[in-house]
Parts: sequence; C-alpha cells; structure tokens
Amino acid sequence: MSIVRTRTALLAGAVNVNVLNGSKFEFLGRPAVVSIWGSDDGLGSAILDFTLGNTVVGEDIPLNNAAVAGDVRRDVDGVGSGVGDAGDRIQLRLRNTDTVNAVNGNLIIEINEIA
Repeated sequence: MSIVRTRTALLAGAVNVNVLNGSKFEFLGRPAVVSIWGSDDGLGSAILDFTLGNTVVGEDIPLNNAAVAGDVRRDVDGVGSGVGDAGDRIQLRLRNTDTVNAVNGNLIIEINEIA
C-alpha cells in the first residue's frame, strides 16, 4: 500500500491539471484500487475531477471545507475510489471555482495493489 498526501494552492479561478503530474505515483505499476479523500481550506471553493486510466471515476466533486487548515478526515472526506490496471494514469484535476478568493486543496491518495 502506498499513501500520498498533497496540498495544492489555487489562486482565484486557477486550475491544476494533475496534482500527481511528475510524481512516481502518477502511473500504476500494477493493478490497484485507488481511493481518494479530500478537503479544502481558504475562502475559495475546490472542485475535483478524478480519472483512472480512461475511466472517469468522478467529475465536479466539491471538497468539504476543512475545520483545521490542511486537515483531511477519512470518516467524512471520502471522494471516490476505482480499480486501475498496470500503466493506468491517475489524474486528479483540482480547480478553484471562486473568482475572487484563493483556496488550498488537500488530498490523501491511497493505492492498494491487487495481488
């Protein structure tokens, strides 16, 4: 099992095309279940699109507002999960829908290989 934790700052109206871009976890080495939890903090509003390989797992998913900056709670902040094949790309697109305020998108990505 691999766990990745990210915190992405987004200016007003900004988009991060793939939070995992360039990471060693961007492409699955083996078949795996990928689960995502997420929250946002700041005055903006973070929205997530989650694609695994050529499968859209979730689109336009609003992240919960964190009670404490940077906090992601697994009991309430679940975003989605999916099964991917070896070589599939994990794409997590974050965007701030607020045109005035900045926001931080906080994610936990858990990758469980299937034997």
